Amino acid sequence: MALGILWFLVWAGCLGLIFGSFLNLVIVRLPAHESIIEPRSHCRSCQHQLGMLDLIPVVSFMLTRGRCRYCAVKLPLEFVVIELLTSLLLITFARREGPTMAFLLRDAPFALLLIAITFIDLKHRIIPDVLSLGGTVLGIGSSFLTQRLYPLTVYESVGGAVLGFTLFFLLAVGYERVAHRQGLGGGDVKLLAMLGAFIGIKGLLSTILISALAGSLCGFIMWLGERAPTRSFLQQSIPYGPFLVLGALCTYLYGGDVWFRFMILM
Repeated sequence: MALGILWFLVWAGCLGLIFGSFLNLVIVRLPAHESIIEPRSHCRSCQHQLGMLDLIPVVSFMLTRGRCRYCAVKLPLEFVVIELLTSLLLITFARREGPTMAFLLRDAPFALLLIAITFIDLKHRIIPDVLSLGGTVLGIGSSFLTQRLYPLTVYESVGGAVLGFTLFFLLAVGYERVAHRQGLGGGDVKLLAMLGAFIGIKGLLSTILISALAGSLCGFIMWLGERAPTRSFLQQSIPYGPFLVLGALCTYLYGGDVWFRFMILM
């Protein structure tokens, strides 16, 4: 591996740690309708403003053994997980795309959106419009960039966004009329529109199939581990956003035909 590429990957990893730390703030504040700019980062328990030493990604958590330096309250382990996951994802995108404008203006922001949406949906069962709709605009607006990782034209991006929204909107309406309860939320519909803007019409099929398989597998595992026999498995609510993110990520990294290649190997 060339030295220049190695330094680029190191830079992408460090950038991922920094933005991962910022995503922790976004994931906490955005669902609470709080500003992500003001006030400055502080402990949610004692409200003490955090200094520079408290904001070093991963390192600060290790030095304080996962506790606030001011009130000793235990900090969520997910803070470190998000920082490391963001770093790993940016390194992966950087390795596939290379030092291009597409990485800076399309791939990296896409990765940040996927992580923020995943953890917000897991924690709060919502997908903020500012992320999904803003991501749709970003996906279409950046589709003109020359891309190595997932080449896409503006027309394919717009088509993916429109088809993704329409497909899940009709599915959500149909399910609600048949089952008389909500299945897919509006957040999932807008999320698929955003994903369609990044992966196009061709990638939507792989994304939906992978997400359905992953969601079904997870649901089956939950059913096996259910200790309350009186609770109906079909009535359990599982956020679908993270599974769509997983499907889109596989598609974005390995191509829109990843599902068919997987089936051939099977």
